[in-house]
Amino acid sequence: MKIKHQIRRLQISCPEPFDVEKILLQSHKHRMLFRAFEEHMMCCSKCFRTVRKIHKFYEILEKELQKKASPEVVAFAKSVYSEKSEV
Repeated sequence: MKIKHQIRRLQISCPEPFDVEKILLQSHKHRMLFRAFEEHMMCCSKCFRTVRKIHKFYEILEKELQKKASPEVVAFAKSVYSEKSEV
């Protein structure tokens, strides 16, 4: 009887979108996890779509943050902040 030894790569199941975002944002801290997810994402259309959606969200967010805030929004933010500081 022969025993076969197999070395499997680190396999992960599909994480929740929130966890995908954490993996991407903290890739420098957890390199092995990021690499395992990266490999998984290339084979998993669900995770690939999740990454594309996250990327698109941050792309839109960056564009919005570069726009100048309207005076109404600034006034609203000041009123909310002043209400909280009074409490």
